Amino acid sequence: MEAIEPAWTQSWIWGLALIAVTIGFHACGVVLLARGLQRAGNRGFQGRAFRHPIVLPVALVSIVGVLLAMLHGLESAMWAGAICGLARSAPKAMRCSIQWIR
Repeated sequence: MEAIEPAWTQSWIWGLALIAVTIGFHACGVVLLARGLQRAGNRGFQGRAFRHPIVLPVALVSIVGVLLAMLHGLESAMWAGAICGLARSAPKAMRCSIQWIR
């Protein structure tokens, strides 16, 4: 059995830590969305548009979809910042991220 290179081990440690932070960030975002929806449901919606049985669920799903897309954008920005920080230069970070896709 060959010895694992120290740089490889550090890469895994950084990668797993970043994955854990991303999952925690995503879980917090989803829980906050769920609590917001629960509060909105408890208060009820006033207005004629929300009395229709289809309009409210469609509006809520649309809003949650847009907010989750924004959450994923923040998470990808967090990954991009980490890659740029670890690579110490934008061109090198771009090369690293493209190599990870392959």
